[in-house]
Amino acid sequence: MGSNNRSSNNFKDATAVLLVNLGTPQDPTFFAVRKFLRQFLWDPRVVEIPRLLWWLILQGIVLPFRTPRLVKLYRQIWTRDGSPLQVFTERLANKVAEHFSKRVTSEISVFYAMTYGTPTVKHALKQIEGLRVARLIVVPLFPQYSATTTGAVFDKLVDQLKSQRYIPSIHFVNDYAGEENYLQALAQSITQTWRAHGRSERLLFSFHGIPLRNEQLGDPYPERCKHVASRVAEILNIPENFWDFSFQSRFGFSPWRGPNTEERLLKWAGEGVKSVSVISPSFAVDCLETLEELDIKNRKCFLNAGGECYHYIPALNDTSNHTQVLTSLIENFFKKNIE
Repeated sequence: MGSNNRSSNNFKDATAVLLVNLGTPQDPTFFAVRKFLRQFLWDPRVVEIPRLLWWLILQGIVLPFRTPRLVKLYRQIWTRDGSPLQVFTERLANKVAEHFSKRVTSEISVFYAMTYGTPTVKHALKQIEGLRVARLIVVPLFPQYSATTTGAVFDKLVDQLKSQRYIPSIHFVNDYAGEENYLQALAQSITQTWRAHGRSERLLFSFHGIPLRNEQLGDPYPERCKHVASRVAEILNIPENFWDFSFQSRFGFSPWRGPNTEERLLKWAGEGVKSVSVISPSFAVDCLETLEELDIKNRKCFLNAGGECYHYIPALNDTSNHTQVLTSLIENFFKKNIE
């Protein structure tokens, strides 16, 4: 699970980096998907419904009916190496570790974990505890802060640290949506797609959605998404009527933050737009919500409504640009606090 697992007894100089993604089923099978879904949806950070009521809904309705459908969807995007989210997260962690293996001023070990599924945050922290590091840098792989994602990582971190005898100095990166190299990496990814396939008539930034109630209670996520879309459009120097941002992956019956991605694509198709490019900056690596929902389902939606050309722009995944975004976050911490 770890990437650069050098050990040190001198905790004054050693640092551990923990990258945390959301998680994935271990296999595209009924029991594996059900286990993952139950763990994910039972987190009160994800679904804010009174526990007893939600337990009845989850056990009696959601798991029995949603699990078989998700098994089919996961099988569509599963690779020979496993779940794309797992594969890309591990590769990304390895590349970050490789970058720091050449650093001589301070020993840095890199690990990755999942909020749900495996490898767990608990397992990663147990490994890190054995290294007796002086510093722990935690980077949730969610560029835009939300209580439903970044907040859930923090909960897992604190729950485990409660049982540890020794707790290192901790730096928790709660958001990197404003980092210039992250915004530039997104812009370069869009530009590369246009160079390869031609520039589309419209560009859509599609972010994972959250319930409208979450925003009303103070979750800054929608504003952080808007900031990313606006800044990348500014870097690309494209006019306001050329792009828009939306939210995908609605779940349940309560109102969700809009506009909705599928509805935006249908609106554009109805207006005579023939070609679109779609990118989802809220996902650090490709997963079910990008590879199936955006690249398969929403592609069909747009083309069936009269569109002619649909380009899904992949997540940053384990590219050199993404590696540089994460290593810069870590190096900036050292510049401000250590060196």
